[in-house]
Order: sequence, then C-alpha cells, then structure tokens
Amino acid sequence: MLAELDVLLENAPIGIFRVDLQGRYRFANAKLAKIYGYTSSAHLMRHLSDFGHHLYADAAGRRQIFQDLLAGKVGDGRVAQEFLIHSRKGLDLWVREQIQVVRNPAGDPLCFEGYVEDITARKQAEQALAESQLRYERLVCAIPQALMIFSREGQCLEPISSPENTYFASLSAEHIQGKAVGELFGPEVGDQLQRLIDRCLSSGSQQTLEYPLTNSAGELRYQEICIVPYGANCVLGCIQDITERKRLELALLEIQQRFWGIVESCNLGISLLPLEPEASPHGMNSALKDITGYSAEELKALPLEACIPDLADVETLKKLWQELVDGRRSHYEWEHPYTRKNGRIIWVKSQVYVVRDEEQKPLFAVYFLDDISERRSIKSALEEIQNQLQGIFNFCSQGIALMSLDPDPRYLSLNPAMAEITGYSEEDWSALKAEDYTPYPEDRERGEILWNELLSGYTNNYEYEKVICRKDGREIWVRLQLFAVRNAQNEPLFAIQFLEDISERKRAETHLRESLADLARSEARYRALYEAIPDMLLQVDRQGLVLSYKPPRGFAFAYPDDRYLNQYIQDLFPEHWKTYFAPLLEKAFQTGEIQVIEYPLPKTSQDTAEALPEYREARLLPFGPDEAIVLVRDITLRKRLELAQQTREAELTALVQQRTQQLERSLQFESILRRLIHQIRATLDERQILQTVVNELGKFLGVLFCNVGLYDSRRTYSLISYEYTTLSTSGVGARVQMKDFPLFYEQLWRGWCFQLCARDHQRDPNTLPPYLTKLACPIADDQGILGDLWLARPPEESMPLTPKTLNFAEFTEL
Repeated sequence: MLAELDVLLENAPIGIFRVDLQGRYRFANAKLAKIYGYTSSAHLMRHLSDFGHHLYADAAGRRQIFQDLLAGKVGDGRVAQEFLIHSRKGLDLWVREQIQVVRNPAGDPLCFEGYVEDITARKQAEQALAESQLRYERLVCAIPQALMIFSREGQCLEPISSPENTYFASLSAEHIQGKAVGELFGPEVGDQLQRLIDRCLSSGSQQTLEYPLTNSAGELRYQEICIVPYGANCVLGCIQDITERKRLELALLEIQQRFWGIVESCNLGISLLPLEPEASPHGMNSALKDITGYSAEELKALPLEACIPDLADVETLKKLWQELVDGRRSHYEWEHPYTRKNGRIIWVKSQVYVVRDEEQKPLFAVYFLDDISERRSIKSALEEIQNQLQGIFNFCSQGIALMSLDPDPRYLSLNPAMAEITGYSEEDWSALKAEDYTPYPEDRERGEILWNELLSGYTNNYEYEKVICRKDGREIWVRLQLFAVRNAQNEPLFAIQFLEDISERKRAETHLRESLADLARSEARYRALYEAIPDMLLQVDRQGLVLSYKPPRGFAFAYPDDRYLNQYIQDLFPEHWKTYFAPLLEKAFQTGEIQVIEYPLPKTSQDTAEALPEYREARLLPFGPDEAIVLVRDITLRKRLELAQQTREAELTALVQQRTQQLERSLQFESILRRLIHQIRATLDERQILQTVVNELGKFLGVLFCNVGLYDSRRTYSLISYEYTTLSTSGVGARVQMKDFPLFYEQLWRGWCFQLCARDHQRDPNTLPPYLTKLACPIADDQGILGDLWLARPPEESMPLTPKTLNFAEFTEL
C-alpha cells in the first residue's frame, strides 16, 4: 500500500515536496525537479537546502510565508500563492504553490509539505487576454464613431461608446439603452434602418445608410451608420459624423464638375488611362469623340491597329506606353496619322502624362489627342514659303544682305548676287567698313545720316544711289535700299539691304539725254517737213474724232471752210465713213500697220455726166493705243493715167509678167542649185561654202541684204559672219545681243522661221527706208541651233514663204 502511494506521488502531474524545518528537501517528485530545472528528484534534494528561495523572483516574500507558518500567523496553517521563478535552466516560469506546516499532536512543527503547479501557460494567456482587453478598451475609446448593439427588432441593447462628436454624446446610456431605432433616429430613418437590420441578418453582409440630422444647436449634420452581423439575432451599428466628408465630397464634386467643364471646353481630346499594359480609356471629353469619330465604348474595344494605319507608329506607341507603365518615363508624345471612324486619315499628336500623388506614386495616366492636320498643312505651307523665300534670296539678281541694327552694323547673311555685284565674299564683308568700298566722302556722309535716322526710328526705310568700289578696283553705280525690321513692340530686330547694279542704267540715262537732244533737233526738222507736206493731215482717235488738222495745198477740189477740229469724220465725210474709213481705222488699230485706201470723190451738181471723178488716197497710220494719223493726198491724175494704161495693157501685161516671172524664177533656181552643188563639191572650206550659199541666196531672192549670224557657246550674242548686201555698209563682224531681242531669239532657238517688218539699227538709217521686211530662219545641225539666216527687202515688198524659199532655206541648214 505504501509502495503504491510512493509511485503515485512520484508520477503526479504537479510538483510535490516535503522540507524539514532547516530547509532541506526530504522528498521531491520528478515533476518538481523538472519545474525547478533539475535532472532528477535526487539531484534536486542534493542541491537545495534553503527552501529554494534563490529560484524565486520574490524570495523575500516566500521566506516571510514560511516564517508566518512557523509562527502560526496563518489561521489554518496553509498558504496558496503564485510566484515567478527562474529555473535552473534559465527559464522564467509562473507557479502556483500551496504550503502547509505539519505539526505533532502536541502542536510542535515537524516539517513543511506542499505542491507546486506550473501555471506559466495560464499566466501567459491571462496576460495576453488582459493586453487584448486593454487594447480593445483603448480601441473602443479611440474610435470616433458611436458603437451600439441592436436586436433583430431594432431595439438598442447596449451603447458601447458614444464619442463627443456624435449626436448621442449628450445622451446617457439609460436614455439610449432599450430604445427602438425609430425613437433614436426618427420615424423615416428608423424605418430605413430597420430594413437594413433585416437585410444584414438575412444576408450576413454589411449594410450602410447615410442620413441628415439636425443637432441641438440647430445645425444640419450628416451621419453614416454601418451595420454588421453581431451574433445570430443582433447587429453592431457603427455611427459616425460625416458632415465634413459630405462637405469635402460636395467640394470635390464641384471641383470635378469644374474640371470636366474645362476638359469638355478644351479642343484637345482627353481621356484617363489606368497604368496597365493593356489599358482602355476611362472617360473622355467630346473633343476626343469629335477628333476620332468614335464613342467611349467603341474606343475601349478598339485596338491600336484599327485606327493607326502605320504599323511602325503602332509599335512605337506600344513601346512608349510600356516604358510609361514600367516607370522608365513620366510622359511621351508622338505625331502620327490616325484613321477616323469615317475612314478619313488625319494627323494627330498623342501626349500621355503620368499623374502622381504627394508621395510621387503613380496613380493613372492622362491621354491628350490633338488634331494637327491643319497645323501640319500650315507648317508645310510655311516651309514651302520659306523655301521660296530662300530661293528668292539665293537666286535674286539683286544683292541682299541681313544686317544688325547697331551703330556699327554687322553683316549677318548675304546672297550670292551680293558677292557677284561687289566682288567681296561673305567673309570679306564681315571685316569691311563703309570707307573701304565707298570712295566718295559725300556718299559716306549721306549714308551715315540715313543709317542714324533708321536706328533712331525716324524712318523705317531709305534708298539712294551711289558709287562703290568693287574688290577688283572697278567703280560701279548701285542703288541701295535699306528696310528696318521691328517686332510688335517696335523694337529693332535687323535690317535688310538690297543692292542693285545700275551702271548700265546710268549709261542708258546718259545716252537718253543725248538722244533727247537729238530728238529735239529731229523734231524741228520733222516739223519743217510736216509744214512742207502739201497733203491734208488729220489726227483722229478710235471713234473718228478729229484732234488736230493741217489743211491741204494744191487740191483740185475745194473743200468748204468748215472747221475740222472736234468734228467726227463720219460727220465730215458721211459717204466715205462706212465704206472706207471705219473698217480701215479699226484694222489699223488692230494690226498696228499702215492702212492705205484709194477712193473717188462723189460728183457735185456742177459736174457733167461725162466728167471723170476725182480720186484721193488716204493713209491711216496708228500711233498709240487710241490715236491715228490720216494723210489724204490728191491722186486724180495718177488714177486717170493708171486707168488709161490698165484699160490697154492690164490683162496682157499681167499674164505675161506672171508667166515670165515664174519661168525666170524656175530657171534661176535650177541654175543656182547646179552652181551651188558644183562649188560645194569643188571646195571643202566651210567658210567659202557658207559665203557662196549666202551670195547665191541673196541674188536669187533679190533682197537688199542677206546675212548669217553664228551664236556663241553661251547664246548671249549672234556674230554676223557671212553677208550678201546691195548696200554701201556691211554688217559683218557686228554682234547682236540676244537679250535686246528676246522674242526673236526665243523663236529661233525653237527652230521656227518668222517674218516681220522692223527697223535695222545696225546700218545707217539714211541709206535705208525706215522699215524693212525681214525673214529669219534658224541654222542647225545634228547638235542643235548654230545660228540664223536673215533676209531683208523694202517694206513694200513682202517676203513670201513659197515652197522654193523654204526648201532653199532648209538646204542651207544642211
């Protein structure tokens, strides 16, 4: 029996001990040894001799307990106490220890015995529970919302907390507990809240209600109650004041409305994009729809390939967006073509920017789309205009320079013509001073005065003519123009200088003055000649009004003494106006050529029936666009002689002359052809061949002169190299400048023949009639036009372009 009891005590789940009055352990089981950190009970009994006080954190308190037990200060002689001990293994453990003193029948103490129970786990749980309870209490106190527990029927079972900023802060728990939601929140809000409680308990989900409330101060406040399940038949309501949040929401709503108002009024397409690899637009303004033609729903489902025709642009935009999503860039922009919904392709500029919060964390992206089709068109037009202006600048025949508007101006840029006119390069001009190229002091002084006026703003431009010295030392006349370019604030930017070589004009002006003097002398001679002319002269306009009149002398017919001035020809000569003068006058103005008409005078009442009529010859010479000279001559005698001769010989003479001329021209042409072929075969000298051709051609055609001009390699002049002439003066060696007759040489360069009536300025006008009838033909070989052939006859003889004449001209080209 005792053995079984020892086994039971040894294996007990709590530590059991017996200690003598000196503090030595007489018995200790294995559990106690384990609690204290010893390997066995024997090990414990060998080493503990002071009741084990040193293992206890409160050693003094434990000693006091043993002393009180020995002194009998404890009523039943038994004490139970909890202690924190430091085990031999270094562990901190909580134990519950019960100690009692054992006495003999005489009441004398024999020993102490008791048990030690490890309550560390319980103490830790109690401590955790206490800490949790403390945290819970602190959390509840810190929560700014009021917490209440409601039953399924809507009755407030328990108000957990009611902070000062809530409606219930002024109400005691007795005024809240047991009240229905209708009493606490009003009938309308109470009904809504009751429905939410039912819904919360049936669905098990959170329910929220916002409602207005007027506090005791008469202020309109907003509160929110959030209801969650709290057990099977109760809910927990969290009530908070959301007045400030409502105000912020209203302010935010106003800001959003203002923002979207700005966005909607913007002419840029705008949408918001989440920072995702495959992002779809969230929200867009009307401008984006106007630009693309797509609605927001259509754009969300539209891939880039469907609206961007160039795949290279698609890849570039995808790459830029991925870099934006990865955080490698904060924005990007790209110009590319875009296909609208209606199929029309426009040019747009895509811009994307990342929006970040205060901590610079990315939130979302803003996408801007700008239709730049018109801008690109304008840019293209501006570039074209710039290229045109640059072309004008580079190829203008006038020298152009850009200069700084300074007291000591610098040349910023010069065109090639500037260097060609002056001989100075752009590098030379950067170091030149006015005195270096202006040889005359008066020109320098005048230039300085005008430049200072330009700088001061007194004038914005000026021009004058002066002499400059080229780099090669030759002096030339130039016309200098300067214009000041200013900004909108009238501040000077730069100056533009135009330089034109007018040396040729100056020489022409000198020649003109000499010519005017000659013209005055000639006018005096022609005036005398005019007065000596016996014919009647009329100056008329296009309508036939007589502007000036010179009476005739020696007319057989006596004109009446009426005044001619300011009278119309149709009134003076009504019988001749419609038939003769009106059509010829109009033809003269249209062709610019002299028109000649012969007409008989009507018989008077004194004339007999057998009397021959008198004849007049009228020559109409136009000068100017609306005036003409009419010269009227008495040709009665000539007409009578001609009429008599024509009556006898007209038909025979005309026939004989026609047949004779045809035969002679045929024989001459064949003879010339044989002679030319013979001479060409007899020599290989090109000059002799060409001179022979010219001589024979001139003799055959019976012209005044015939010459051949050869062009220089640059086609600037024609050198008269071969000539046949019947005149005393020769034109061989003369140079005809092509720029003086651009219309003639443009036709010859194209290989065209033409005929004209013109003056010949290369010979003495006294040896020729004023005008000559001329035929011009180009001379060409297989490489192009080499020169020209000119034939001249008197003005009354035309140059018919007969087949023989053309064939012969073509023969000369061979």
